[in-house]
Amino acid sequence: MLPYKLSCQLQDHQADVRAVCCLPGVDGKRDRIVTTSRDCSAKLWAAQDESSSVYRLERTFLGHTKYVTAVCALPVSDSSPEGLIVTGSNDHKIRVFDPNFDEPIKELTGHTGNVCTLVCGKFGTLVSGSWDCTARVWSSFQSVMELKGHTAAVWSVAIVPGSGKHLTASADSTIKIWYLGKCEQTLSQHTDCVRALAVLNGNEFLSASNDGTCRKWRMTGDCVQTYQAHVAFVYSIAVVPGGFVSSGEDRTARIWQGSEPVQTISFPTQSVWSVACMTNGDIISGSSDGVARVFTQAAERMAHTDELQAFDDQVQATEAASKSSQSQIGDLQLKDVQGAEVLGVPGRTDGESRLVREQEGVNAYQWDASKQEWTKIGTVENAVDHKTRGKSLDGKEYDYVFSIDVEDGKPALNLGYNRGEDPWLVARKFLERNFLPAEYLEQVADFITTNAGGAAAMPRGAVAEQYADPFTGAGRYVPGSAAGSMPGSNGGGADPFTGAGRYVPGSGAAPVGGAFSSGGAADPFTGGGRYIPGSSNLAQSSTPGLSPQSVAAQSMGSLTVTSNEYFPKTSPVLFESANAAGLLKKLTELNGTLSEVLRVSDTGMSVLTDLVTRLAAGTCSSMSADEKACVGQLQQWPTSHLLPGLDALRLAVRHCPADLCSGSGGLMVLNFLFENCADVKSSVCLVALRTLCNMSASSQGADLLLSKIEQVIILAQRVAVEASASQQIAACTLLLNCAVMVRPLDSLELTATVLSALYPVITHHTLDDGATFRLLVAIGTLTCGIPETQAVADSLSIQTAVARFTSSQTVKVKDCANLVLGILPR
Repeated sequence: MLPYKLSCQLQDHQADVRAVCCLPGVDGKRDRIVTTSRDCSAKLWAAQDESSSVYRLERTFLGHTKYVTAVCALPVSDSSPEGLIVTGSNDHKIRVFDPNFDEPIKELTGHTGNVCTLVCGKFGTLVSGSWDCTARVWSSFQSVMELKGHTAAVWSVAIVPGSGKHLTASADSTIKIWYLGKCEQTLSQHTDCVRALAVLNGNEFLSASNDGTCRKWRMTGDCVQTYQAHVAFVYSIAVVPGGFVSSGEDRTARIWQGSEPVQTISFPTQSVWSVACMTNGDIISGSSDGVARVFTQAAERMAHTDELQAFDDQVQATEAASKSSQSQIGDLQLKDVQGAEVLGVPGRTDGESRLVREQEGVNAYQWDASKQEWTKIGTVENAVDHKTRGKSLDGKEYDYVFSIDVEDGKPALNLGYNRGEDPWLVARKFLERNFLPAEYLEQVADFITTNAGGAAAMPRGAVAEQYADPFTGAGRYVPGSAAGSMPGSNGGGADPFTGAGRYVPGSGAAPVGGAFSSGGAADPFTGGGRYIPGSSNLAQSSTPGLSPQSVAAQSMGSLTVTSNEYFPKTSPVLFESANAAGLLKKLTELNGTLSEVLRVSDTGMSVLTDLVTRLAAGTCSSMSADEKACVGQLQQWPTSHLLPGLDALRLAVRHCPADLCSGSGGLMVLNFLFENCADVKSSVCLVALRTLCNMSASSQGADLLLSKIEQVIILAQRVAVEASASQQIAACTLLLNCAVMVRPLDSLELTATVLSALYPVITHHTLDDGATFRLLVAIGTLTCGIPETQAVADSLSIQTAVARFTSSQTVKVKDCANLVLGILPR
């Protein structure tokens, strides 16, 4: 395998590139790249052409007023055919962008500190982490859960696919594993701020820390491997084919396979803030010189020879400048630091430390009396400029007194700082003392670490073994790979300000039962004595047990209004009634009015007559090739003639799901139904919705609906708020069936998605009582006996929407509303 080499450099930002991500290509097109920066912008880059290694700036996204510090890409969906770009900022806000527009389409608020990490999951799920010490789970762009428990900034978040679990990493040096919103485990093996997470699979993940290491974990909480990753803070980590890539404060990104780095990529800048992997295996990086870069193993995508040479020259010049800048260490001039020959003299006591000038710089060694040898414990970088030391402020001596301009037109404020102090803790106290907003924290801390140079490497009056490890920035003590962890490490600095105390969701008793009533009115078409496809009255039915991915229909008896047995609903609500004679009469009548191209032959009509008769009687469980062909031919009829054919399909997907709900044929049927819901007030839409409801009776149909759950929900929402009573009932029945399908899957993402969809519908003021009843049962089904999903409902303020139905004149609506309120937090 070829090593990674520079492919291209993306240069347009005016400050550090803090975050990068890949926006996957669609329809065979190349991936695009998104970069965010301290220049308050996010930018979208596209390949110049399908074979080029050159990326051009396609768009600059506007809206944030402070540093843009996080980015992720929501995957392609039916409503977002190119995906969406999500950015987080020091202005405390999250913004969502369509790749084709400069301005945000959504703005998410809730965090009270810098939003420094974002990750996207399925079904529009988003997780954010902030300096306010919390993470938030978002569904349909609504905050559905707040993860509280960390005592410092949440620097990274991750979603474990298909498990209902989330990961958070914090400046409090811990990683937390959350299940459905509850912290299951806290992992404390890192000795400093944990900056990044990357999920390998459903059982394993990686972390990166300011302690200079990366770690591999199992979801059980066991650390199975420690990688002595960098000689400085590790800021980012990402999975690449065959391994992972890490980046940090030591001017490098490192490619790992197994337990060892197989390649080190050096950069012409100090901080490599972010790395990400593209779908073709290329690596994107963002760094403190304001440049994003792409590295590739594919020879055809590598930069030209002259550009590669220019990049190497930049790297070498940066390394040379860094070495020459180390003119002194503490109070010692570099020329006064002894060379490697001093390591030939045994130490006097165990733990004695010495600074040694070597080819690569100045290293710290410690005497191990048991082994009778000197052990390297770290490297010292960026010396102190002594001319800035020895200042006094408010009667106290400091190594440094900085003058900080906070606001234009106002006097500068003085800040005292001693070597070895945590810059972030000092910055925080400075802001609190001067009543300044928390969003200044990063700027002040960065100012300290930049202007103190190497001051944080050695506390005042200390010897080498007392080196402290500040939160971030230059001039720190860099842990050596041989030592594993640094003596005297502070274990991570305190970080940004905290918010209010967290709300602990209450639990409620789960009602028993399963009875249900239709509550639906008959929905006739026009004229007297006409054929009515599938009334809205719900017939009883039964179906054998199904796969875990879906929920089977079971017998549904009538419910008396005094019963409390409304939810959780365990079987879908179906539209099964049929009038075979009326349906066949209408088919024959309409068939005779069609052109020869569309008309069903006499033989075909005979096949349909037999099929519909058996479907109406419930005695048909599979279809012949001829029968499927005839049902397919009915779908080609014009909209004005479509109703009886759709009604036959309604019965067919209920009784013959293997023939109509599987594979590519199932997708064709599903798309056909979506297309015929365009006119939400039409009878065609009504029968199409009822057909979608009947799909949920089988494992094949449920799996098909779940694969397009976002499109299903959006359709049901639109019909419920725009159409008349019959269509509303069908749409809300579909939403109820979604709740029934989702409940046993134990997926917080799916549950939150459906709950978020129910809220805007149940707040609609012209809902039919039958539709309202179904929505209430859906909410009860998703929340009954599950405190975590009750918390999601609480975050959406669903109680307020439900409360208005406790005075309904329809008894079952009133009863159900009271029961739902009884299980939700108050």
